[in-house]
Amino acid sequence: MPFAFSKQHIEEYHRLGYTVFRGILPASLVADLRRSTDRAREVAREARGGQVQRLQPVGVYEQLDQQPFRDYSQLPALAEAVHQTLGDGYRHSNLDVLGILLEPADAPWCTPWHRDWRDNMAGLGLHRW
Repeated sequence: MPFAFSKQHIEEYHRLGYTVFRGILPASLVADLRRSTDRAREVAREARGGQVQRLQPVGVYEQLDQQPFRDYSQLPALAEAVHQTLGDGYRHSNLDVLGILLEPADAPWCTPWHRDWRDNMAGLGLHRW
């Protein structure tokens, strides 16, 4: 089913701190991004070892096929959905800051539970959290 933006996306974002734009990315783009991020995992591990958990910014790694990331950053439907949800001044992607989160290869690792979103939303009733 093709993506259709609705007020529900805005309501979910304000209530939950996120929304899902289900179906917005073409399957071919998802496949291209997966291939590029698989290569990114190799590049990151070659440079920093098996426990590396991030490759950032994507735009400086010449070893990666940058086209899928450019296609993602320029996808009109996604740009419009982000604009409608967040308003002016927000972009969903910029290759100068875009990062890829990676699973560690050698041993499990996790970030302790935290609340980035909640503490940065003016007017949010903290009693709900």
